[in-house]
Formats: sequence, structure tokens, C-alpha cells
Amino acid sequence: MKLPLSATSLAMLAISCASPHKSVIAPAPAPAPTVVSDNPISEIAQREILRRQERLHQIDAAALEANRALSENDLERAVSGFREASR
Repeated sequence: MKLPLSATSLAMLAISCASPHKSVIAPAPAPAPTVVSDNPISEIAQREILRRQERLHQIDAAALEANRALSENDLERAVSGFREASR
């Protein structure tokens, strides 16, 4: 299943395309996932939310690495990273 790129990933992609030689600011670390027991959402839904949050963090990390590769003119690694971020 393909997940949409996060706003952070899309912004970093736009920045890298506009000026590939500028440094890229690292995204904020992902918040620690917590499961609230008195939450009306079922346990299965909570696990799915946590799984998707982790995937968004992975997407941001892959896009960040791709931007670094792009700034180093390593186009093969950049393309690979952006593909990872978009899958």
C-alpha cells in the first residue's frame, strides 16, 4: 500500500529541487508512540495508527537521506532514497 508523502518530505523535496547545494535541516524526531487504555478507539485501530506514524517517520528519514545524497551530487543514491520515501 502506498502512503502519501508527508508535508515535511514534500517540502524537503521542493527545497532540494530549487537549490540542491544548500544544506537540509533534519526533521524533528518522531514523538514516542503511546497507547491510551481509556481511549474509545479499539486496540487494533491504535496499533494501526502507531504503525502509520512509524512509516511516516521512515519516509521522512528516507527523504532526508535522499536530499543529502542530492546535495553531494550522488544522483543514484538520491533517486533510490526518493523511491524509498514514495513507496
